[in-house]
Amino acid sequence: MRMRGFTYEVNKHLESCTLNNTTVVIDGHNMFYSMYRTSGLPYALGPESDRFATYIKKYFEIFKKANVNCLIVFKGGHENEDALRIYNETKKLPEVFFKLGDDYGNKINPLLAKDIFLQTLKEMDFKCIVCCRGDIVQECVALARQLSCPIISFNIQYCFYPISYIPLAPGSTFVLDENNNLKCKKFTREKFLKYYKITVEKIILFILLSDTDMFNENTFNIFLYTIGAKKFLINYGCLLEWLHSNNEDQALRKIFEYISGTDRSKFLDEREILQMKLLGKIEPKSYSVVNFINENEFQIEDKDPLWFEKGVYLHHISLDYIDLYYYKIVKGSHLIEDSNADISCLICIDVIKYAYDLLTNFKGDNITLWLDNSTRTENFDGLSIAKPEYIADCCVFERGWDNVKDLLLFEHFLIETFRSFNFDALKRAPADSRMLLIALVFFTRKKVDDVEPEIYSIILSYVMLNVVAEKVNIRVIGKALKIVEKPSLDLITDKDSVLTEDCEIAAAVMRKYFEVSDYELHAIFDLKTVHPLVEFQRCLKELNNLNTLCGASYDATVYSRTYNGTFVYKILCDIKESDNAERFITNMLNPAATVLAFVEGMMRVYKRILYEL
Repeated sequence: MRMRGFTYEVNKHLESCTLNNTTVVIDGHNMFYSMYRTSGLPYALGPESDRFATYIKKYFEIFKKANVNCLIVFKGGHENEDALRIYNETKKLPEVFFKLGDDYGNKINPLLAKDIFLQTLKEMDFKCIVCCRGDIVQECVALARQLSCPIISFNIQYCFYPISYIPLAPGSTFVLDENNNLKCKKFTREKFLKYYKITVEKIILFILLSDTDMFNENTFNIFLYTIGAKKFLINYGCLLEWLHSNNEDQALRKIFEYISGTDRSKFLDEREILQMKLLGKIEPKSYSVVNFINENEFQIEDKDPLWFEKGVYLHHISLDYIDLYYYKIVKGSHLIEDSNADISCLICIDVIKYAYDLLTNFKGDNITLWLDNSTRTENFDGLSIAKPEYIADCCVFERGWDNVKDLLLFEHFLIETFRSFNFDALKRAPADSRMLLIALVFFTRKKVDDVEPEIYSIILSYVMLNVVAEKVNIRVIGKALKIVEKPSLDLITDKDSVLTEDCEIAAAVMRKYFEVSDYELHAIFDLKTVHPLVEFQRCLKELNNLNTLCGASYDATVYSRTYNGTFVYKILCDIKESDNAERFITNMLNPAATVLAFVEGMMRVYKRILYEL
């Protein structure tokens, strides 16, 4: 829904309220798409995962203090393939997007941003609900009506539903009063209708005349000029007064005098859809989030026909797999990457195809990759790899996920892909780094060029965010440190063996790589350098999705403690200038001897797996 300037009308009808010891429904999909932008973090070099997670925690911590139970709803897939196609086309980025610093709103979210958002909310013990294919607005409304609670969202559509709507503005935050009540303002449709003395049927006409997503902005110009409701923009107050002064039949006749027969037919069709939605003619029980809200009753039965929907709801199935499963479509890139190179998701198409084969019991169906938009496609047919050994009528997940890990489906993929895999070497690395190492090996095997500088940069990011940041604040300059050369130590992979004083030194020497000014960003940015890093993020994301689908043999990568795009890119540039990654890292981290020993220990595990040592 797009109604330019209508926010000002809504704001005139807000009333103050407080929230405490209550429940709210949050449109998480809508909130997410504005959140990375409002965080003010750079996006061109990849996600600053740690800082984004901190921003999310700070934003949502206030709900905890007010004891507000948040049910955060996310959009999974699209209602149909046409809706998916329209969505994909609207996300196509203009070439000017690559002029750094231009703000294209929700189009600038880095690849891992949604995963960071979901992981952080889960870490804070918020309940995240995925609506598998339904209209997320309808899902949120049904849930709010079921629970008799308000909806919080940036989406102004909610003001037309019979619920309490708490609107957000980009960059806005909540505050607490002296009693830890969350202060906010709410909008209710009933009071709005009462103020203008109109019915819900007339508000439907109002939406049809105002929503430029539904009709071209100029469709009703002559009509609106005639009744004095438009000059440059629509005067919503004037239009509402006109609707009050005319009954519904009179209003329709007058509107139809000024539009074509085709637009009249569309008007009546859209009116019928809105009547179904806004007059409550769709029963709430038809909505998945209402059906699935009680986890105690939400078990996957033997050969359950709803195994897929329940798998999504229980977070076994990634959001990325919903459109893949229903429409056999993989969405291409909307990211900053080199348009002269292969699209980034091609590097891990085998991972995606194997996931699809598992979900469809290895039927061998064709899947379609939409490249940069839905007009350019590439098809992938046949099976990904040999089918693992299991017995199932419909799908290996038809009985749920309780025993899926025992089937070693993820390990089967690694062995078939690499022909062999050194699982013993992998066990020597910290549990929370194993998926990262698998992704690094997969990425290296898929690349023709030497990627050792990228590997060092990414492992260093993990060490700084996961090991060093656990012991010191990597962004705050502390006491003056004595940085002197130290003897080399034996390689280690035990995080507890890394000394705090070495972490302080590592933080001091590495701090400059965590910051980038606009001027510096313009000076150092290069699509050819960015592209392999985007490819790696694809590998990391898709392999984590597959690992979860296969029963989670390994701990999922916590992105906020693994990958900082600014750090990785900046130190990669310096490593490439040095011409010797190992020597560069050794010289820089030698004063932090145990940190260097840990970095080298991680590199040893990576190389043992890569070269099957």
